[in-house]
Amino acid sequence: MSKESDSYTEVYVWGSDSHGQLGIESQQQESVVRIPRSCTFNILIAQISCGASHSALITGLGHLYMMGDNTYGQLGVQLSAETRAGSPCLVESMKRHVVGRVSCGRDFTVVIAKKGEEEGNEVYGWGNN
Repeated sequence: MSKESDSYTEVYVWGSDSHGQLGIESQQQESVVRIPRSCTFNILIAQISCGASHSALITGLGHLYMMGDNTYGQLGVQLSAETRAGSPCLVESMKRHVVGRVSCGRDFTVVIAKKGEEEGNEVYGWGNN
């Protein structure tokens, strides 16, 4: 099995990027990508989930990255004076977990993760309740 750093995933994105949810660091507030655009990440991506204005990526090693609107804390990351992340941000609080599944709602996120190999699954959620 190859290491995650030796692999990469190419993802195609399109649609509204008004909150940075496409992860392409658009500088325009009302940016719309009308033709699919290729984004190459230097990681192997196992799953993607998209909400109304935020998105999530799980890597092949079970790390969770989020991007887009963070008005309600749906990214699970601390942003300084910003309410959006235009590129994928590692969710530091989930670093010691192996995230298996992620689902993005309108302005919340839910994950299923394991803390250790021997332990069972746990459910975590954050954002607008």
